[in-house]
Amino acid sequence: MNLSEGFQELSSLQSINLRFEGCEKITGEGLDDFSESLKRLKTLRSIHLDFSNCKNMKDKGLSHIAEGLQMLDSINLNLQFCSEVTDAGLKSLCESLNKLSCLKEIDLNFCLCRKITNQGVRILGECLKSLDFLQAITLDFNGLNIIEDKDLTNLSKNLQGLGSLQSLNLCFANCNKITDNGLMNLSEHLGPSLQSLSLNFDRMQD
Repeated sequence: MNLSEGFQELSSLQSINLRFEGCEKITGEGLDDFSESLKRLKTLRSIHLDFSNCKNMKDKGLSHIAEGLQMLDSINLNLQFCSEVTDAGLKSLCESLNKLSCLKEIDLNFCLCRKITNQGVRILGECLKSLDFLQAITLDFNGLNIIEDKDLTNLSKNLQGLGSLQSLNLCFANCNKITDNGLMNLSEHLGPSLQSLSLNFDRMQD
């Protein structure tokens, strides 16, 4: 019995936490069966998937994962060091997130996913804007040197309208193009419902 078949027996499963950290042979090509299994878990509300250091994970794999995300309250997806993931994969993820009208918590880690561009960050911001019930957002863009002030401004504007948002955790460490202007614009667009704020703009010393 493989992992996907095993899930079919767990009809009351509410939460999944799976770690594949450092499994470099995972490309995502074989995740379609896994995705179909997730769709059949009608009671599933929380999912945590760690693909960090799966350096051969590609857009198709992320697309398969995204297709399995249904009826969830909480999503934690770690793609740190998945250097083959691009805007196309992020777009597929966002298309699935847009259907999760009851999503309350989201944690996405794109640390050093350097094929993600400004366009991908924009697409993600527009996606989050539509999720009215989000209460907690954590986004990690550590090392994405393409991110500029305008990207930070656009993201903060999109999050501003989330009336249920209580917790915001943003990491832009080593995003060296961000300046004072970006920080000022971010502070101007923080919503009144926010209760907890964590910002990381650390820069590694040369």
